Amino acid sequence: MKNKKIILSTLLIALAFVLIKAPKVSYAEENLTEKINEVTNSISENETLITEYEESIEQNKIDYEDAVLKADSFNERIIKLEKNRYYVKERIHFLESKEMVFMDRFIAALTNSYDEVSEDDLNYLLEGDFKSFEEVLNKKLKVEDKNALIEKLKSYELLNEISIEYENEQNILNEDKKIEIENSITELENKLAEAHLAIENLESTKKEVEEKIAEEKKRLEEKRKSETFIMPTTGRITSRFGYRNHPILRRRILHSGVDIANSVGTAVKAARNGRVIFAGVKGSYGNTIIIDHGKGIKTLYAHLSRINVSNGSVVSQGNKIGSMGSTGRSTGSHLHFEIQKNGTAVNPLGEM
Repeated sequence: MKNKKIILSTLLIALAFVLIKAPKVSYAEENLTEKINEVTNSISENETLITEYEESIEQNKIDYEDAVLKADSFNERIIKLEKNRYYVKERIHFLESKEMVFMDRFIAALTNSYDEVSEDDLNYLLEGDFKSFEEVLNKKLKVEDKNALIEKLKSYELLNEISIEYENEQNILNEDKKIEIENSITELENKLAEAHLAIENLESTKKEVEEKIAEEKKRLEEKRKSETFIMPTTGRITSRFGYRNHPILRRRILHSGVDIANSVGTAVKAARNGRVIFAGVKGSYGNTIIIDHGKGIKTLYAHLSRINVSNGSVVSQGNKIGSMGSTGRSTGSHLHFEIQKNGTAVNPLGEM
């Protein structure tokens, strides 16, 4: 019972962590990570408790089987004694059926020789002293009658012994003992049921906690994708943000983004979650995509050989939006990538 209270307390703490409202965007991400770690530790503790319950169930199964075997052993002994007693009774019944054949001769033998039979000899029979009375029979009966009667008397004696043994066994397995064993089995069955129910509850709660953690991780990942940038393609940076001598115009002007060179057709991906607000040809930029990320932040992808999105498309960070090329005013296959804040271009490499 104490263990169950501890388990319930642990689960309540775990659920308290995961049911807290999701923190606002302004909260530090490390605080959310810490919360996830705490819930994960709680799951680990619950798994340990589950293991302990499983071990307890195995021990209860052993105890249960021992109790059943003990009860079965007593029952088998009783059944065996009942069979033996039944066999002896059947034997006596068989002998009784033969007894009528020689009973007249037996009575005649006793009557004709009554003077030779003492009162003590008769008392042997009345008192159940079969062995002593057997000696009297040896003197009074014919051989075949004597043997049949002796066998019957011995059967009575065996029946008497079996009945005593049966009563002794019944005393051992009295009603109180039966009740004790039955109560023990019932108690073990109840413990097994409680243990299984506790494990089911733990597994169910563990699943709920894991789902909450997965949801929280997904939320954090979406938050990260909506607040951070990734490099939109692979390749070599051939021109950085800042003033430079333009390779075509041959004069020093501001380069408002970074140029990343690679082969034509290299995948270009959304650098952040957002909505496409332009997808088409844009002057010297050639095939261009502009994505609005909210809060005055936009990204621009220029000189594409292929555009895979259209105006209004909602994209997630990492989604392929086009392919690298050399359209517009370009000296070779590359991606011109810009980040704009409130209409002003900023250094993309400083935002990653």
